[in-house]
Amino acid sequence: MFFALPSFISSFHIDDTTYLGGSGEKSMPAMAVNAAGDGYVGGIISSPNFLPTSILGRRQHGKFTRTVDLPVLCLTIVRLIGLFALGAFSTFSQPLTLGIKAGAPFTDFLNANQFLPGTSSESATSTTNPYVVGPTVELHLPANFSFEFDALFRHFRYQYTIDLIGAYSQTNTTSNAWEFPLLLKYKLPGRFLRPYVDGGVAWDRLQGVSATIFGAFFPGPTMTTRTSSPEELKHETSTGVVIGAGIDFHAVFLHISPEVRYARWTSQHVASVDLLNSNQNQAEFLLGITF
Repeated sequence: MFFALPSFISSFHIDDTTYLGGSGEKSMPAMAVNAAGDGYVGGIISSPNFLPTSILGRRQHGKFTRTVDLPVLCLTIVRLIGLFALGAFSTFSQPLTLGIKAGAPFTDFLNANQFLPGTSSESATSTTNPYVVGPTVELHLPANFSFEFDALFRHFRYQYTIDLIGAYSQTNTTSNAWEFPLLLKYKLPGRFLRPYVDGGVAWDRLQGVSATIFGAFFPGPTMTTRTSSPEELKHETSTGVVIGAGIDFHAVFLHISPEVRYARWTSQHVASVDLLNSNQNQAEFLLGITF
């Protein structure tokens, strides 16, 4: 609007006698004032006698002559674009916060029995690394609601042994597990400390499954095989529901959010009678740091 006639940008000093106007149609949607009392007005006019106290153009002999002060013109345009952009961002966009979540599981990824009940020929052990970590993103919505999506990584391993008369077999397996919760979160109103609850769905995906199987028969040869699909692996992907509660501490631009979560999975990744099974009930402590 600033480059098509009859547009104008005017500057003038504001005091008790300042008058800006004239006959005809006028539109002045933008105005800026600096600390020295100098005002800048931009708009569109069709007035034959529009005359501020001091203008980029000046009135001489009954005519309005435009002389452009380029630095002032550019500064004014930049100010107006900044104001429009700020207003548009506040009105039409919702802020995102990005960060990281890390914590520790309260429960093991697998339930393992040292020996199968009623026998001493089969045994299993499992280890879940004592950490959970991954990126997080939160989309803030009106009325204290938000959506959160995480990608949480953990690592586990297990050993499954069968020891019979004349035969021996041992399976050593390692794997990564990625959990992808999508949660709806509600925060209580507050400025620096805001308790919240969340809930939603989650997907858990095994990645990089690697099993080494050692077998021996007496008398006879021994053999070693490797596979990404051991016999006890039933599902690489499982779905579940998640609920949680925590507190959001807000300090300047930083959010620190300790939280406790519970997940119930609909299927087991690993299942081998009563000896080795995925834990369908999982609980964990998480600490989120977002910006």
